[in-house]
Amino acid sequence: MSRRFVVILVLVAAFFISVRPASAQQGVTELGFDMAIAYETESEIFSVSLPLGGSLAALFGPQGGFRAGFFLGDLVSLEPSLNFQLLSGNDETEIAVGSSLRILYHFSADATRSRFFLAAGPTFTLVDFGSDSSTQFGLNGELGVKLPIADRVGTRLGVGYTRGFETDDFGTRNIIYATAGLSMFLGGT
Repeated sequence: MSRRFVVILVLVAAFFISVRPASAQQGVTELGFDMAIAYETESEIFSVSLPLGGSLAALFGPQGGFRAGFFLGDLVSLEPSLNFQLLSGNDETEIAVGSSLRILYHFSADATRSRFFLAAGPTFTLVDFGSDSSTQFGLNGELGVKLPIADRVGTRLGVGYTRGFETDDFGTRNIIYATAGLSMFLGGT
């Protein structure tokens, strides 16, 4: 089911790229980082994640970490995100990588004003326990707002939900989170 969703997401993104009209946002890239407060319902754990580290729960979705948004038109952008963690203790080191690829729909084309957005897409997590590794796929959705601070700089606030699908090594994960981030907009006119 996860592979089918990823294929559909890629086809939808390709459609948006092929039919996009010339726009004010064309060629603009949004680079940013987020911090997050997350609650995982199964373990009942609250966690705080920062762009350069944080909790393991934050790896199971796009909350926290670095992101790049590529505008496909005035209202739609494609946004991959990535976060890393290095966990060490008891003479063992674990490396964890979380990523997502989301499509954002902006409710307004005016980037000089506050504008709400909806985001959705798949997530992928890899945890390397030294001699063993595990992966988990999931889906994510978020509602947020982008708030301009200055020319080509803005903040971003959001609330979202990530569902991690059960695997041999991980149970089903439900994570509710809130994010706050900073963005820089590069390129465009």
